[in-house]
Amino acid sequence: MKAAHRRHPARAATLAAAFAVLASQAPALDTVGFSAAGADEDLTERLRNASLVVAAALEDSDDPQDVLASARADYARLLGVLYEVGRYGATISIRVDGREAADIAPLDAPDRISRVDIRV
Repeated sequence: MKAAHRRHPARAATLAAAFAVLASQAPALDTVGFSAAGADEDLTERLRNASLVVAAALEDSDDPQDVLASARADYARLLGVLYEVGRYGATISIRVDGREAADIAPLDAPDRISRVDIRV
C-alpha cells in the first residue's frame, strides 16, 4: 500500500478528497412542518403544492443551499396563492432550523438543514 502512494500521490490525494466529500454529504432536510391556520383543506393543499420546500423534501434534496433558496422563494409563492383566493391579511413564517429564512443571507446557508417549519 505504501508503494502505491509513492507511485501515485495525486491519485491517493484525489481518492482521499472524494471520500471526504462523500462522507460530509448528509441529507439537507429531515423534516418539513406545514400548517395553515384558518385554511380549509383545499387551500392548505394548494399552499402545500406551491411550496418549493415541500417539493425539495419529497425529492430528498441534499443541498442546503437549494433548500434555503426554496424557503426564501416560498414567501412569494405562498403569498401568491393566498392573494388568488382573496386572503390578504395572512402572515407567513418559514423557519429553517429555528431561524426565519428571510433573515438568512442567500449565500450563508448552513452546512446542514434538519427542519423547516412553514406556518401560514
